[in-house]
Amino acid sequence: MKKDRPSDVIIFLTDQWNPRMLGCAGDRVIQTPNVDRLAAEGTRFPNSYSTSPVCMPARCALASGRYPHNTGLWWNMTRYCFPAHHLSIFRQMKDAGYSTAQIGKYHYSDLHSLTEGQLHIRPDNWLSDIALDHPQELPSPYATPWKQTEYSEHLKCKGLLRPYLDDLRHRFVTGDFRVVGPAPIPPEDHPDAYIARQAIEYINRHPPDQPMFLIVSLPGPHSPFDAPGEYADMFRPEDMRLAPNVPETVKGCDRDHIRRTQANYYGKIKLLDDWIGRLIDAQRARGKWNNTLAVFTADHGEYMGSHGNFGKCGFWEESAGIPLIVRWPGHSTGKMPVPHPSAGDADGIIQRGNTVDALVELIDVYATVIDAAGGKPARDTFGRSLMPFMRNPDAPFRDVAVSEIGHRGHLNYMVRDPRCKWFVSGGREHLFDLHNDPFEMTDLIDDPQHKDTADRLKDRLRQHLMQTQINDAATYQSLFERIGKLTSMDRLDEFLEQRFEAIHFEDNP
Repeated sequence: MKKDRPSDVIIFLTDQWNPRMLGCAGDRVIQTPNVDRLAAEGTRFPNSYSTSPVCMPARCALASGRYPHNTGLWWNMTRYCFPAHHLSIFRQMKDAGYSTAQIGKYHYSDLHSLTEGQLHIRPDNWLSDIALDHPQELPSPYATPWKQTEYSEHLKCKGLLRPYLDDLRHRFVTGDFRVVGPAPIPPEDHPDAYIARQAIEYINRHPPDQPMFLIVSLPGPHSPFDAPGEYADMFRPEDMRLAPNVPETVKGCDRDHIRRTQANYYGKIKLLDDWIGRLIDAQRARGKWNNTLAVFTADHGEYMGSHGNFGKCGFWEESAGIPLIVRWPGHSTGKMPVPHPSAGDADGIIQRGNTVDALVELIDVYATVIDAAGGKPARDTFGRSLMPFMRNPDAPFRDVAVSEIGHRGHLNYMVRDPRCKWFVSGGREHLFDLHNDPFEMTDLIDDPQHKDTADRLKDRLRQHLMQTQINDAATYQSLFERIGKLTSMDRLDEFLEQRFEAIHFEDNP
């Protein structure tokens, strides 16, 4: 077992977080002091991309270290359960000596598909098969009406279930998920607050001598844009700075509506940041924060009006890009050690945070936590550990980042190198120079001067697909090889004669 390893590993996994909307990413309006603190104590990777910018394939990629073209899961699927043996992050961490837990949204399977009025129910042993010691799956807001859970029971006991479901029913009937809050429930009963509170209770009761691997999977700031209570008024719409790629109207919403929506989105982000701070406090009180590897990320981004869209499901920066921060005291990047202002953390010294421009993919989180824990990734996984950057920010890494998504009969791909991004979506190609055009407002795909760049990136995609195939027959041994290993050669003839006799000539009742 690796000696120099974290005592605990915690992944803060959020849902649909625009990577530009963080204080540490340069947003001067938003308030994310706790996530910013993680960045200040660790490493921020601003060129990080979802392996697939839609919930289910992204989350399965993180937990499996595999691409959609490996698993066949290109989009959210109904009546589907991701194969347990592919969700190897829990098995590998368990084998490395950690207890395993995930609390909150999973989306490794379909929780709420309706088939002839019946709910699709997973096999009872599936959660144990993925090596989860503490599975506590809680639905996201849109899944709540379709399944009775401890969260719906919590709301019922407080007399909040009916207004909560009425609000969701209105959104389903109107098809308008861009309706801005406030939420029909108070902040302390919001799904993000409830899940974070359950995770804090788990941290508090976890034995301090047992290494812990915990994914806290928070469903925000995904729509509905329903910042609760005081969070709904925490940010003023007139203070919202819309991205330059937001048009005058987005799906029938004018710019004033977009600003109100963004203000609520910021409120939901502030709620999440507050609870991340409380989760960190719980781990610090447990005496383990000084040697906890913490990862903050999201499954994908959120357009918030950019390119005329809300939501995700595309390769534009706001959708395919993700926030990613890795923090491990004493293993963070940076040249200058600085005093740590909070007592009890490590030896009072920690390296300054840094920003690393490496091209990173969500599946790299899989490889990173297993590497840090001294474990070994499963065969045919394709994430790359970020641990070298904990030691050397200039270490070589990927030459391109790749993302994949299948939608409406098309298999779509993105390839991004240090300067340019090429992608194909719905059969149409696009090319952008992100160095000169970070908001992707000038498509260069039809410019003859950039044909070589597009061709080079398309060829790089071809290479990637060839290099990341799964060969389940790689370990095949011929029948002669298998027989030869069963016994020594001097007894092989006797062994075979006994087997043939037993199978073909003995009387069978």
